[in-house]
Amino acid sequence: MGSSRYGAILVKATLQEKYQVGDLVEFTSPAVFANVRNEYANPGIILEVKEASGVLQTQSTYSYIVRWNDGRTTTEWFGYLKRLNK
Repeated sequence: MGSSRYGAILVKATLQEKYQVGDLVEFTSPAVFANVRNEYANPGIILEVKEASGVLQTQSTYSYIVRWNDGRTTTEWFGYLKRLNK
């Protein structure tokens, strides 16, 4: 399996899972950062989707501007959010 095929698989998964403006999300994190979870007033709503070029030319990483339940607005990476509505 070549690296270009692996990159294409990553892109396909990322594009299928991309969140949309208006999606309700909650902040999630690995156990090592569990204390940070309490700093977010879940749920939040996606206000804007940002796309940044990844390491591979064919791969994109998404970040999101999120307004949280307490009125704060932050920018979060895809991996730290979980969609609540489908």
